[in-house]
Amino acid sequence: THAEEDHCGALDVVLQHFEVKHAYLPLASTTVNNEYAQFYQELLKEKDCQREYAQNGLRLDGENYTFAFLYPYGWDLDNAINSGCNFDKYANEYSAVTYLEYNGVGTLFTGDLPAEKEMILANAQASGILSVDISDTEILKVGHHGSAYSTSLEFLQTLGTETAVISCGENSYGHPAKETIERLATAGVKVYRTDEKGSVIVCVGENSQGYTVSTLGK
Repeated sequence: THAEEDHCGALDVVLQHFEVKHAYLPLASTTVNNEYAQFYQELLKEKDCQREYAQNGLRLDGENYTFAFLYPYGWDLDNAINSGCNFDKYANEYSAVTYLEYNGVGTLFTGDLPAEKEMILANAQASGILSVDISDTEILKVGHHGSAYSTSLEFLQTLGTETAVISCGENSYGHPAKETIERLATAGVKVYRTDEKGSVIVCVGENSQGYTVSTLGK
């Protein structure tokens, strides 16, 4: 989603085990940190791999699935590059947002996107200009590890989410924030936290038969 260490670390190891033909990259300097630099150098070794920025409008469709990129917009990337903006400093604001619909179940992944950028998506949904309908988001990967500054109540009301997964561990930031947990409760969302339950596994049934959630434990 973006080039911060906790989101891109060890991707170089992943590349050593898979042949990659197409990479969708965040807006970032290739040497912004050691983890991203290692990933990027490994990516350059991939033969005939196409590279492009992750941005709104990109979409992959296959049997029983749609995977769409919703944010950032192309003009946001162009403005940041052409204006000399320190986009590495504001990496969260350019987090790639993706939506996966598989067998009728919609899941939204928002990276570390802050609440003000979430509202851009909410407004786009209200205007009917997104390539997918995020009001059918059954599952939300909660933004920024449950930070108080993401996952606003207005955004949750736009999504109509049933299930939320918060990816976090021991940290000095207080994630997930009490305010975020309260907003999720107000919206009637069932929450699964990796710091409490370990890995969270979502299994989607065939022919729009819904999904089940299980955890592996810490």
